[in-house]
Amino acid sequence: MRKLLLVLLFCCNIAVAQNFPITWGPLERNNGMLLDILPKKHLDFNTLRWTGGSSFGTYRLVSYDNLTVFNQQKLKLVAETGLCNFVDAFSFGKGTLVFLSDRMKSNMMLYAQFYDEELNALETKLVAEYENPRFDAKPEFTIISSVNRKFIGVIWEKEGRGINNDFYGYKILNDSLKVV
Repeated sequence: MRKLLLVLLFCCNIAVAQNFPITWGPLERNNGMLLDILPKKHLDFNTLRWTGGSSFGTYRLVSYDNLTVFNQQKLKLVAETGLCNFVDAFSFGKGTLVFLSDRMKSNMMLYAQFYDEELNALETKLVAEYENPRFDAKPEFTIISSVNRKFIGVIWEKEGRGINNDFYGYKILNDSLKVV
């Protein structure tokens, strides 16, 4: 009796159930993997995304205005010495600051590339450099920003071979990228 009641209840449920039509919107393409969110104002921000495959791809800055996509631009990883490696990006002043590292012979260099509010690349400036004569050395820079986003600290460290043979340096930059 119970089984018959359950079957009857199940059949009634299917017969009376509502069927809502599904309306699909237009398909949207994948925007790439989100790497970082760079805040600007209350509802305005930039995102840093990686588009493309795991080996070959590009970094892309996407600007959002009032939570909607306003503009997007590929990052140009080029400086005076040629192609560079991406290090980090920050919202800084009225734009976005992208840091690129490069090695030329034994000099490890850090460049700052400034993008304005419309994501146009304005200038690329050498910010810091140090010498590391080791054959397999790679530029190792750590970049930190102040809470009010008016100062940036650049720190580098070169590992030594002994216990106390490490070498390090730092620079503190203001909002016009001048050393403080």
